[in-house]
Amino acid sequence: MAGEHTGVLARLAAAAPFMVPMHCMAHRTDLAAEALEKAKVLQRIISLLHAVYNHFAYSTKRIQALLQAAMEAETSGNKPKKDAETRWISMKEPLARLLSEYDALLTYFETDSEPAAIGIYGQLTDAELLLAMAAVTPALRSMECFIKQCQDRNLFVGDLAVKLARLRRTLDELYINDDTSYQPVDFPELAELLAVGGPANRWQYGMESDEGDGGQAAGLVAAGRFHSFTCTERTGRPGRPRTVPLTADNLAPLLSAVKATVTEAVTVLVQALAERFPPVPLLEAFAIVYPQYYSTQPPPSESDFQRRPAVIIERYCVARPGQQGEVKPLLNRQALIEQASFFRKAMMAAVAEELAVTRRAEAEARRAAAETQQADREDEAGSSGDTDNEDNEAEEAAGSGSDREEGWAAMAAATAGARCRHSRRHKRRQGQEVAPALSQATKVWRRLTATLAGQCGLSEYAAMAELVFVMVPGSVEDERRFSAMSFLIKNKTRNSLCKNLSLCVRMFSQRFFTQEDFPYGEALKQYKEAAVVRGRYVK
Repeated sequence: MAGEHTGVLARLAAAAPFMVPMHCMAHRTDLAAEALEKAKVLQRIISLLHAVYNHFAYSTKRIQALLQAAMEAETSGNKPKKDAETRWISMKEPLARLLSEYDALLTYFETDSEPAAIGIYGQLTDAELLLAMAAVTPALRSMECFIKQCQDRNLFVGDLAVKLARLRRTLDELYINDDTSYQPVDFPELAELLAVGGPANRWQYGMESDEGDGGQAAGLVAAGRFHSFTCTERTGRPGRPRTVPLTADNLAPLLSAVKATVTEAVTVLVQALAERFPPVPLLEAFAIVYPQYYSTQPPPSESDFQRRPAVIIERYCVARPGQQGEVKPLLNRQALIEQASFFRKAMMAAVAEELAVTRRAEAEARRAAAETQQADREDEAGSSGDTDNEDNEAEEAAGSGSDREEGWAAMAAATAGARCRHSRRHKRRQGQEVAPALSQATKVWRRLTATLAGQCGLSEYAAMAELVFVMVPGSVEDERRFSAMSFLIKNKTRNSLCKNLSLCVRMFSQRFFTQEDFPYGEALKQYKEAAVVRGRYVK
């Protein structure tokens, strides 16, 4: 694929010398996430996920027993998920399911006498393992969020560069920076495990034993039964570590050790992201065509702006050799230099205007939604006495005075957004075309090129923007379409693809529908019209 001489990239570069090769950002992120698995505690978590899934995967009897345990433990009773390596950040979903069904799993495996079940129960009652699972969950959430953004078909390369920087900053704040790391609001699962004995604490004391310190053993209460947890004694002396009951005394050092281990793993992850996404001067120079570059605080300096067109000039304003001879420059060097100052001023003004328009529209939407919400509440108040009580409770929950107004405004804005989404879904169900939401970059560039002065005075920068906005940041959608065509190309002759494959791919990938937005009426109408022509259907 990326061979220096005969790879796909090398052949494409020979035919299109101005091409910018780019590895799929979603794949790069997933490869970087593998750095987490090098930590021993993460390897133990993965082993536990596999063991729990395999225990229930092929046994209906065990699933029924798990459902009964879930009813006793008052959990949802969802089946454990598989840690499939073909999925993005594959550990995240199985780990979230395991934590949500932890009480049910403890209840089930405590009563299962099979050797494998006894081993799994020992892992589930390992305090270090549970603390590590709670500590690594926010990192997995952040990585999954970024990968989902990488798969958005309407996202530009520059947008992903900003989001990548945000991901690295988030991981640093969550785990590495001593001033902001491991805040309870960011680690809700871990916050439940930071203390023992209180009525609101996850850990509780077991009083089933009166010998020694047995009465102070900490554990979890699930389905009315106490499950004593263990941990590894950290003495620093040579020899095999000893497993001891978890107590309030050894919880603090155990938590510190887990935090150190997870922080080290996340530090390696951040380094892997830096290696997988090395600084690319050309992509950094392309930032000047994005509104986000001009909306930062403080605004970018003129010197920072001036150095970026120089990189673009070096790449696109010089003729390059191609298969059919010399390829002319794609951009005019002199025009880029002459239009630079006007482009910077026009871009900053357009971004400021678009932000002002957006703020006014949001304020108007909140005001209209608040008025609608108020009218609805007044109507409900006049029609039922019970509604008055509900409104009073809602007002008390929202606060009083200005706080209450802000609360109602937030509720009204959410209602307006839900109504907007409902309207779009309704139009799709009726087979009507729904215009996609425009990105900020599209709005700004439409504003810039709406006048003849903008079209002429920014001609080269508009051409450069076209080059930037057609860059594909990922190959996820292409691979999904290719995989969906298994009926056509996944066969014995896939290595000798016919000349019509390109046409088939284009026809197959023209448009996507879901069960909700498929235009059933329009499809039936076209089928009947075609059927009449073929003589297979009579009106």
